[in-house]
Amino acid sequence: MSSIHALQSNVYVRRPQLHDETDFLAMTYASRILHSPWVSPPLTKKQFEIYFHSRNQTSEDAFFLFHQNSHQLIGVINLSLITRGLLDNAYLSYYVHIDYSGQGYMTEGLLQVIDIVFNHMHLHRLEANIQPHNLSSKKMVKRCGFRYEGFSPKLINVQGIWRDHERWALLNDNY
Repeated sequence: MSSIHALQSNVYVRRPQLHDETDFLAMTYASRILHSPWVSPPLTKKQFEIYFHSRNQTSEDAFFLFHQNSHQLIGVINLSLITRGLLDNAYLSYYVHIDYSGQGYMTEGLLQVIDIVFNHMHLHRLEANIQPHNLSSKKMVKRCGFRYEGFSPKLINVQGIWRDHERWALLNDNY
């Protein structure tokens, strides 16, 4: 599956390719103020290499989000700790180019990835752990059908600080 396009969508998603490095690093560098303190995406060539190779494993995956008309890389949606068997679960993280923030592109891309997760990867559950003050992120997952499940103190280390997170999840049954 090289590219997945949604009908009437402003965006499309596909898995990362090595030649995306320059555009990816330009996006993460330009957007670093927006991303802090929520996520710490790769900012160097070496970090991109490590990221790229980590995503090509059975337990990790990623989708790059592109603008339908310009084909510019405008966001990233990661799946982590993909677990098969009794859980059939994955954890979700994402970030957007600062110039495309707040315009609904990530929601469109996330809906496409949800379709892939449930209808092609056949997972049962997708979970997003979101810092309580990240209101934009919480609104987006709500729009996509996620439900609040609880609070986890000091769950994830972001930029050297253990941060509290809210658990939001979407089940295949509810999709």
